[in-house]
Amino acid sequence: MKYLAVFLFIILNTNLSGQIIYNDHQRPFLNIESWQWINSDNKEKEIAGKHLILEFWASWCGSCLAAIPHMNELNTKFSEDIAFVSVNSYDNRAMTKKVAQRHQMNSYIIIDQDKYLKDLFKIQLIPVTILIDKNGVLRWKGTANQLSAKLITEFIRNDTIHSVLDTTLVDQTFMLIDPKQHKQLPIQLKATRLIREQFQVSTTSLNIDFDDFPIIDMKNWVIPIIFERLLRNEAGEDVITSFKGNVPEDFSVDFLATADQKVEKTLFLSETIKAFATALNASIDTSVVRQNIQILRVNSDHLKPFLSADQEKDISAVDEDDQYIFQNLTLKELAKFIGQITNKKILFEEEEPQKYNFSIEKIVDFSEMKHFLKTVYNIEFQEKEVERNLYEFTFH
Repeated sequence: MKYLAVFLFIILNTNLSGQIIYNDHQRPFLNIESWQWINSDNKEKEIAGKHLILEFWASWCGSCLAAIPHMNELNTKFSEDIAFVSVNSYDNRAMTKKVAQRHQMNSYIIIDQDKYLKDLFKIQLIPVTILIDKNGVLRWKGTANQLSAKLITEFIRNDTIHSVLDTTLVDQTFMLIDPKQHKQLPIQLKATRLIREQFQVSTTSLNIDFDDFPIIDMKNWVIPIIFERLLRNEAGEDVITSFKGNVPEDFSVDFLATADQKVEKTLFLSETIKAFATALNASIDTSVVRQNIQILRVNSDHLKPFLSADQEKDISAVDEDDQYIFQNLTLKELAKFIGQITNKKILFEEEEPQKYNFSIEKIVDFSEMKHFLKTVYNIEFQEKEVERNLYEFTFH
């Protein structure tokens, strides 16, 4: 039994965006002969002589599941030169096989039951993707969204991987017209491609503060996620985004927008989004779409037996073989967690400050999860159609 360190990572919706490019000829001992294959046996013969991409994932990792179409596309394009292997160090064989089939994973799939590969590569948070060349040399470590076709093509053709470019994307001041103050305010906007030192791993950080002077300080984010975060803060809720054209997503960015005077938050965010898009030669089209979501419904009296004894304690979680055991979890956090593992949009709309203790089975099918929660906790779901703003970014 181990503590589920990734739980807060999921709840807070934080992403790792660090990349490492290795140049010291490390040759990790993979022990391929002992791998436990899911889709068939003895695949080590098929991967011999190829470059190797290991992708670490789990059934409850929303970011991992979201990356499957991208990895399938890369697999289709580069399978002659590269063997793509999905490594599950967390779920049992039955769960791994079930989720892989449901999401139509095209990679070779293995379970890392003894955590050998997880420990070998010091995997703490997932998803993580690792590139090892056909000579067994460790070359690159990052996330699936950073593993672009361009990076792989350059690696196959030239046996090289370049670090993130050290260049400035945007460094300008734009004028914001504040109708309440009846004046123009200068806004400083900077976006810099990150400097990457070898062996350096950097995590993302986000600081949006309007208590004094406004500041948006985002470190180590890809550009589509920057737009999504800015829009989410402007709208005060999740938004739907779409990105088309020559989307600049092959590198991470440090983003900074600030002013030396007070500015209303929504106005500042709205104008900053427009200015950043203009600087990147992107147009923004908005429309309203209807979306089906699930509303989590509870009867508080039925949950009284599961109330946490100490309401002041922070969230904690334990990952067991067939279930997650949570302490001090709010219903909003529960809704978000269930949404992550079932790939559904789930909300708890009421104000419920109470914290509860839950034991949640590892179920990825939403119908099965609904049945489980109804049976054990008398928790129900109501489908609701809502209007959402759709923001379509086209990079020219």
